Amino acid sequence: MSDSIPAAAEPKPYTASARQIYSWAAGGVTMHLLITLYGQAMKLLTVGLGLSALVVSLSMMLPRVVDALADPILGHLSDNTHTRWGRRKPFLIIGSSLGCFFLFLLWWGDKEWSSTAQLIYLTVVGTLFYTSWGLYSMSYTALGYELTDDYNERSKIAGIAGIVTSIILLINGGVFWFTLRPMFHHGLIQTMRDLTSHGFDWAHINAVLKTAFTTVPDQPTNEINGIRWVTGVAVIVAMTAASQDGPPPFGLHVLFGPEWPVRAGNNRTALEDGTLVATLMVARAI
Repeated sequence: MSDSIPAAAEPKPYTASARQIYSWAAGGVTMHLLITLYGQAMKLLTVGLGLSALVVSLSMMLPRVVDALADPILGHLSDNTHTRWGRRKPFLIIGSSLGCFFLFLLWWGDKEWSSTAQLIYLTVVGTLFYTSWGLYSMSYTALGYELTDDYNERSKIAGIAGIVTSIILLINGGVFWFTLRPMFHHGLIQTMRDLTSHGFDWAHINAVLKTAFTTVPDQPTNEINGIRWVTGVAVIVAMTAASQDGPPPFGLHVLFGPEWPVRAGNNRTALEDGTLVATLMVARAI
C-alpha cells in the first residue's frame, strides 16, 4: 500500500495591511472632491456668473470627448511607466496637483468676455482638468485592484472606499446652498472681522453668524465668490489627502509612503489594471 502524499497547502492570497487599505481609501477624498466640485459648474457659471447656458454646456461636453480619447492612453502610460517611486505614485502626485490648479482656474472666467472667449477658456481649462483628474483617478483605482488577490477582501476594500464616496457626495449636495450665504456677498474676510470686533461678546457673535448664514428675499448673493472660497478649502483638503502617509486625518502613500508590492489575480496581470480602468471609464462616459 503506497503512502499518500499530502497535497501542498495553497498559499494565502495577498492582502495589503489595514493601514495601507485605509490610506488608499482616504485618497478617494481627492478623486471625488475634485470631480463633484467641477460638476457644480453648470449651476454656478450660469446662475452665479451669468454666462450663457449654451456656452457652459458646450464647454462641459467637449472636454469629455477629449477625455474619452485620452483615458486609454493615460491608463496604458500608467501601467508601463517605471520610476524609482513606482508606477502609480508619480501620476497620483501630478494628477492631484494639476487637477486642483485647473479646478481653481475654472471659476475665474469673466462674464464681460465675448461668448467665444468664454467658450475657449472654459473648454481649455475643463480639458486640462479632466486630463489631470484622469491621471489621478485611473492610477488610484488601478492601485485599489492591486491591494488584494482575495475576492472577499476586495469586496471589503470596495465597501471602505464606498463610505468615503458617500461622505463626499453628501457634502457636495450642500455646496450650492452654502455658496448662496450672505457672507460671501458681504465678504468673508469682512465677516471674520465683524465676528472679532467686539471680542468674546457672544450676543454679537451670534448676531453676525445669523446675518452671515440667513438669506432674505431679494438679497443679493455672490455664488462665484462662495465657490472660490469653497474650492480653496477643497484644494487644501484634496492635497492633504493625496500627500500624507497613513490614516486620519487623511492618508495616501503618494509622496512619502512605500511603493506597495504589486499582486494580480484572476489571470489578470497587474500591468493591465490601469488600461482596464481606462476602458471602464470610457464606457461609462459613452
